[in-house]
Amino acid sequence: MKAGSFKRKTVAVIGGGMTGCETAEFIASKGGRVYLIEMLPDVATGAGFVDKMDMVQRLADAKVNILTAIA
Repeated sequence: MKAGSFKRKTVAVIGGGMTGCETAEFIASKGGRVYLIEMLPDVATGAGFVDKMDMVQRLADAKVNILTAIA
């Protein structure tokens, strides 16, 4: 596997804070199928409103699968 390539890989990112969101977006941009798993009812809860809405849109554009309220 080429360094930095996630093609044909499925990856679970645990934690939907901004770091987890950015990690999920990065992996998806490298071709991975990503599941972002968060125990709270929403992702990017620590971000301001505009940053959060931007991140949620970027995750949707990257086709990241978001699973929330997972305990």
